[in-house]
Amino acid sequence: MLTSLGLSAPHFGTRLLPVGAVYDPFIARGLDAINYGCYHDARFLLVGTPSGLTLAGEGGAHQSINTPLIGMGQPNLDYFEPA
Repeated sequence: MLTSLGLSAPHFGTRLLPVGAVYDPFIARGLDAINYGCYHDARFLLVGTPSGLTLAGEGGAHQSINTPLIGMGQPNLDYFEPA
């Protein structure tokens, strides 16, 4: 849905900036849509939280070490890790 809305400018002439938030281990579930959106230059903001290993209170089930690799390896995707 984010990538579809992010393609509104070339299709309808109006730019939208859709924002999505998800626990970062679940970003991999939508990886196909992210791949297609990035290859078609969709504009969207996807926030994975908690990020990295910074929030120990959430426990190991909601922490990820693979998500940063997805963000860094994806072409046409700018990835930021908060400090």
